[in-house]
Formats: sequence, C-alpha cells, structure tokens
Amino acid sequence: MSAAAETIVLRDVSKSFRADRSLLRRLKGAPGTSPKPVLDSVSLTVARGEIFGLVGANGAGKTTLLKILSTVLLPDHGTVTVDGVDALADPATARTRLAVVPADERALFWRISAAENVRLFASLYGLTGEARAAAVHRALELVGLGDRMDHFPSQLSGGQQQRVAIARAIAKRPAVLLCDEPTGALDSATGIV
Repeated sequence: MSAAAETIVLRDVSKSFRADRSLLRRLKGAPGTSPKPVLDSVSLTVARGEIFGLVGANGAGKTTLLKILSTVLLPDHGTVTVDGVDALADPATARTRLAVVPADERALFWRISAAENVRLFASLYGLTGEARAAAVHRALELVGLGDRMDHFPSQLSGGQQQRVAIARAIAKRPAVLLCDEPTGALDSATGIV
C-alpha cells in the first residue's frame, strides 16, 4: 500500500498506566504501583476510505488507542501517523485532519440547540459564513435531524443526541473520523449503516 493510500499508521504503539497514581504510594513501593500495560506493541494500517472497527472487551485499550490517535494522549513507545502527518511530532496539524465522535452524548452543550452545537464546532474547525451554514445543515440532514435543528439536547432522545455528536464531527468533512462507540445509544434503524 502506498503512503498516499494510508490514512492511519500505527507502529509498535505501547501505553502503560499505573493502577495507583499516588506519588507517596509509588515512592514507598506499595503494591499496585507498578505500570500495567494497556497497549503492547500495537501496529496497524488503515487505508484511505476504509472503515476499520476495533472490537474488544471493556478495558482492552480501545479508547486509549483512540486517544493516542487523536493526540489527547501520548504513547510510551511507537509512531503514529494520521493522514500523512506524524501525530507525535506535529499534533496540531494531525488534529486538523481528524474529528472525534465521543462515546457519550453528554459531550453536547445543553443550553444551545442541535444546530448551534454543530455551528460551534464548525466555527472551531475554521468554517465561517455561508460555508459554515451549509456544513451545519448538511451534517444534520445526513444524520436525520434536519427537522430537529432547533431542538435543545434535553428535547432529543439519547440516540438523537448521539447523532448531533456525529454531525458535529462530520461538519468539517475530516480526512479521518474516529468514533468511540458511536452507535451505542442509537436504535437499530440508525445504528446500522
């Protein structure tokens, strides 16, 4: 596969966490203070346009991997490339190439409408004026909420709230869309693509 066709490349990515992060307990060498590996030399390549699903048990490291890909968390070891950008050396540029759909619909701003939630993120992505208005409308239409744009999150079901979170992410048409359990709150009609 050519480098141009690779959207995500992970090589030997590892990450460990301490079960007990208390400095005093670590200094005393108390049980549970040694690092526990969560990711151990993970390597994968995702091609442009490919839909890649990562499945595993709770606590297997799926969200940790997503946080590393989205530059929120640094790995202990390895390399991470997002849309041709070294995400460890240039995280700011890597973030311009991706968008994240969080696992929890509570990530919405509750005092503004669905359209305003998407508009806020479109603005953060650098969209303005007519381009932003069109992106907001298109994203909410794509997730089936064109008729609910003026509703506040409290007026939407859990699945509809999750669709607003998806609309926020796709408004900028990212090269890479990272989703952490995006269909967890969706019904069978909208959760299966």
